[in-house]
Amino acid sequence: DEDSMDRKQILENMQSDKTTISRALSQNRKLKEQLAELQNGFVKLTNENMELMNGLQSEQHVKKELAKRLGQLQETMGELKEQMDAKSQETQHLQEQRDEYYRHLQQYTAAYQALSTDRKS
Repeated sequence: DEDSMDRKQILENMQSDKTTISRALSQNRKLKEQLAELQNGFVKLTNENMELMNGLQSEQHVKKELAKRLGQLQETMGELKEQMDAKSQETQHLQEQRDEYYRHLQQYTAAYQALSTDRKS
């Protein structure tokens, strides 16, 4: 009967080992599924990060181009302001000249009229 007890103990141990192995395999399968989910999540996040980085680089490039264009426009505006100031001074000078010519013309006209009046008399 000791053999019977040994067999019974061996069978119980085998059953216990089988249950333990079954649990370990089940846990292993679950861990593999979780690992696959984590890997998929990592790949997804990596791809999203890459898209965001590409978008950021694109925006930075646009920003750089806009800043460059703004600088060019400001430079052009400065040049145009200088031209406008020069034209304004030139206009002022021409108006002063015109006024001076007009005064001379009035003086000549008055002198001519005076001379004309003197001749008639």
